[in-house]
Amino acid sequence: MPRPYRLGLPSVLLVVASVSAALATSVPALAAPSDPDVASAPTGAGDPKPSAESAADRPATGPGGKAADGELVGLRTATSRTFAGKDGRLQARLYNRPVNHRGGDGSWQKNDTRLDDDGAGGGRNKAGAYDLSLPKTLKDRPVTVSVGPDAVGFRLDGAAGTLERQGSIATYRNALPGVDLEYQAQDAGVKETLVLGSAAAPTSFRFAVSLSKDLTLTQTPEGGLVATDLAGAERLRFSAPSVQDASSGAAGFSTEATTLRLTGTPSAPVVTLELDRAWLQDPARVFPVRLDPSYDSYPTESTYLNSGSASTNFSAATTLRVGVDTAAKRNNTLLKYDTSVIPRDVSVDNAYLFLDVVGADANAAGSTIQAKAVTRGWAASLATWATYDGSNIWTTPGGDVTGTGAATATFAAGDTSVLLQPLGPVSEWVSGARVNNGLQISSTSALTGSSLTLAATTLSQPL
Repeated sequence: MPRPYRLGLPSVLLVVASVSAALATSVPALAAPSDPDVASAPTGAGDPKPSAESAADRPATGPGGKAADGELVGLRTATSRTFAGKDGRLQARLYNRPVNHRGGDGSWQKNDTRLDDDGAGGGRNKAGAYDLSLPKTLKDRPVTVSVGPDAVGFRLDGAAGTLERQGSIATYRNALPGVDLEYQAQDAGVKETLVLGSAAAPTSFRFAVSLSKDLTLTQTPEGGLVATDLAGAERLRFSAPSVQDASSGAAGFSTEATTLRLTGTPSAPVVTLELDRAWLQDPARVFPVRLDPSYDSYPTESTYLNSGSASTNFSAATTLRVGVDTAAKRNNTLLKYDTSVIPRDVSVDNAYLFLDVVGADANAAGSTIQAKAVTRGWAASLATWATYDGSNIWTTPGGDVTGTGAATATFAAGDTSVLLQPLGPVSEWVSGARVNNGLQISSTSALTGSSLTLAATTLSQPL
């Protein structure tokens, strides 16, 4: 008889604290097997630095590695945490981003994206797979991202401004005339944002780059940057830039209007970020405009597709969208989770997907939101309304999905979240009856201006 298991699917769309509260139900417990990957995890020159998390910050564990909050610490993976209930069942919380990182002893430690004072007036992230170092003022030194001994620093030419820290966000106001510079420590990397206040803001930004020993910076075919070591192994990656204005529609987002250009020498590279001035000065532009080049430590597992921009990939957008927008274009969101942490011989009792709603069009109330299993593999960084990997077309534009078995929920005016229960697809993924190609989130409403805007970024902050 299959073992009992309850599966909670907190999406990238809800903060950890809210997820924990929302999923704190009585659930059944299995003995926690040891994690061979944790036990044998090597630590060496290429591994991340020891965690900033002190022993006092780590969860107190009892017999079997069970924390005070019921978490079975030995079952952690990069993207999951598992909890034991009093009635013997387990609850897995799966994320489509890394919420844990390897500590110096090889064990999985919780990420903490909050920014601390570094002792010299600057800032640093508390704990994660990378280290972010922020200067007190932009004139002091570069902003540096490092993984183990490998580091890349960026210094914006002519920039000033003093560090302001709030949670996981660092802000340097008026770094350049009409431009604020922001850095946000996230689970999967660092989001750098140039915030342009008006059409008169500059559109060319030059960064002097500093590299740790034996690293070389090169440009990727997609327009990003990658730092490699002497053996040619990738150590750090920086995504191609995107730009988003303050409007809610897909027309305010672009990857074509901005480019990165690498010049200089191997020992003293220079990166120039360019924004198309005609795009910035378009009368339809809504300010502020956010220009985002970012460091990524983990591939994204979410994106949205827009029927009016059928060849555009939106994985770099700061939000996700579902439904028919005010331009009468349909939007579908794609999400994927690694369910391999769940043993195949268990019975999944339930699955919960929480969507954090940060905006709703005037006609969104009453819309039916649905989750269906995607039936073919897709690449989040390449998928568009027309194609699943940037080249090969979907059979059905907007994503190929199962025809039946949708999990549904109705959005009501004033709702700040949507709860879906995709038990069917999740059970099939766990048992192996269906290949896990993730979920498509869509709306059945055909009304113009009935779309929802969903949060696409969350931050890990221990309870």
